[in-house]
Amino acid sequence: MTKFSELCPDSIVYKNVSYDPSIKGITADSRKVYDNYIFVAIDGCNYNGENFIPAAIKRGAKVIITKKAQYKKFQKSDCIFLTSNNVRKTYAEIASKYYKEQPKLIVGVTGTNGKTSTAWYTNKIWTLSGIKSASIGTLGIDTGESIKTTNLTTPDPVILSKTLRDLEKNKVRNTIIEASSHGLSQYRLGGIKFSISAITSLGRDHLDYHKTYSNYVESKLKLFKETTIEDGVAIINSDIQDCNLFIRAAKIKKLKIISVGKNNRSNWSYKVIGIKDSLKIIEVSYKGKKTTLNTNIVGNFQISNLLISMAIALESGLSRDQIERIIPQLSSPPGRLENVVTNNRMPPIFIDYAHTPDALENSLKALRPYVRNKLVVVFGCGGNRDKGKRPLMGKIAQVNSDKIIVTDDNPRSENPSDIRSQIIKECPDAIEIPDRKEAIYSAIKNLTKGDVLLVAGKGHETQQIYHKEKRFFSDKKVIKEIIK
Repeated sequence: MTKFSELCPDSIVYKNVSYDPSIKGITADSRKVYDNYIFVAIDGCNYNGENFIPAAIKRGAKVIITKKAQYKKFQKSDCIFLTSNNVRKTYAEIASKYYKEQPKLIVGVTGTNGKTSTAWYTNKIWTLSGIKSASIGTLGIDTGESIKTTNLTTPDPVILSKTLRDLEKNKVRNTIIEASSHGLSQYRLGGIKFSISAITSLGRDHLDYHKTYSNYVESKLKLFKETTIEDGVAIINSDIQDCNLFIRAAKIKKLKIISVGKNNRSNWSYKVIGIKDSLKIIEVSYKGKKTTLNTNIVGNFQISNLLISMAIALESGLSRDQIERIIPQLSSPPGRLENVVTNNRMPPIFIDYAHTPDALENSLKALRPYVRNKLVVVFGCGGNRDKGKRPLMGKIAQVNSDKIIVTDDNPRSENPSDIRSQIIKECPDAIEIPDRKEAIYSAIKNLTKGDVLLVAGKGHETQQIYHKEKRFFSDKKVIKEIIK
């Protein structure tokens, strides 16, 4: 067992007992405390973490981490009290020290859209090159052999550190982690040092949590400012808005900067040559050397994600020839512009996780070249989330598609009708079908030759949330049942 002094050698500790306990575990949930545990009193949106200190002590906690000097209240308790100005960051750092072992190379990727695809492509390139690797993110923990689902894109610090320890024990050499804005702002990655970090895109998202766009951007910048090692690598999509903020942050940290974009002044650049037999033909340029590649990947924004993955793979030690031989073998991850139809009898039907204005616009524009008649879209917006993006997404659908069906996404505790109305305000010609299954059925049954259908918003997800009820629902499964 690990001694407490090994976990917090530099912390300011207020002790009401003079001993150094052995630690058996760490948690921020008082219900999961056992003997000789560290309990971290973290505040939530609707509760004060310090209110759970008595319960944690009763269950056997030997160390309490809090933002205030609470030890005077518990003079008789057999505990060590540690105060921190940043409890969340301390939690992550201690978790990382407790679960010491990590894969040799850890890569972080952030962005409004594209994190999952970039992590997926990177992991596949490593795996197909013979490197034992893993990705951690929205799809779960993917080792190439299995995918274990997780509840959060960026897991809790203890779960994340324990996962990295387990991966290292299983001889995983390289790991890529999706760094969400929530995960970064809550310091879930505070105990990890990334050798390579990347930003894929930047747009409006999670303003229900961050409140302002500048707060949201600042959370993304933490990946470069705080969690990347000083001699590390920053891979930046030079096409994104405010890319200079990330370049500046990387320069201050003295990171090696690699730019990726359509602009031929970028270190990595690309242009689409054409589409032949459903394959996209692209020209990739790096350091003046151009290569023509065939890819199964749909959408220019996905090509951008692919290029970032190629840059990560090169910086991780693979040769360009190794990487380019693998590209034709790659396909997009589940629920990311995934074509669900596998026969020629039906018009193409795609599912996509697009739940932000930028993502919906990118997906619709990506599919337009495949349309010979009408581009049809089925989508909704999530409840208890940024309300401002709903009319924006309605307008984007109005401008970029030929037929719109507005339905329910995850209404949560909001009135679903109100959500749909806010979307339809900017796409008045849309058809409103509340039941998502009925909406998909209607769209499919009315498809004609030359049409393309996009079902957006949920992608790989397998549940729909109404109030506190989580109902099983899979866009992919529903589509397959209808077309069989």
